[in-house]
Amino acid sequence: MRLLTKSAVRVASVATLTLGGLLYAPSAQAAPSAASDYCTGYSLIASYPVKTSGGTSYGTAYLYWKESSGFNCAVAVKNSAGGAGTKNYMSVTLTACKETKPKATCQESDDVYSKSNDGDNYAHYAGWVQVHTGKGHCVKLDAVIWKSGTFAQFSSGAFHCG
Repeated sequence: MRLLTKSAVRVASVATLTLGGLLYAPSAQAAPSAASDYCTGYSLIASYPVKTSGGTSYGTAYLYWKESSGFNCAVAVKNSAGGAGTKNYMSVTLTACKETKPKATCQESDDVYSKSNDGDNYAHYAGWVQVHTGKGHCVKLDAVIWKSGTFAQFSSGAFHCG
């Protein structure tokens, strides 16, 4: 019997782990179990209810920040009132703002990574999306969830001015 070299063992181990991850990975729309499971490597800054005009929450928009890179990240997650588990349209959008102080409006930054959107018919969540604001610039967060002809939304002005 031949003994494998350390390099061969490492390659075989990585291949096994990679293949195992592919075979047993959850579906792309399986809802993570906790808010910290979205935007891995980022810090959760805050969460905001995505509400109808009547005040019913259809879900939550989560905003994250990664100080080392200057990127913000966001997801919108449906709850049971918003039809979690049933595909309907939802979206989340992040916009990097030129503003350096909170303001009701946001003038989009000239940065190449200034706007990111994810919208489609999803069963659990839209996103994640990310934009670069760097230190000192604000971000704008928008989230929409549709259910049976009614929509819920969250829309900020320029805020979280890193």
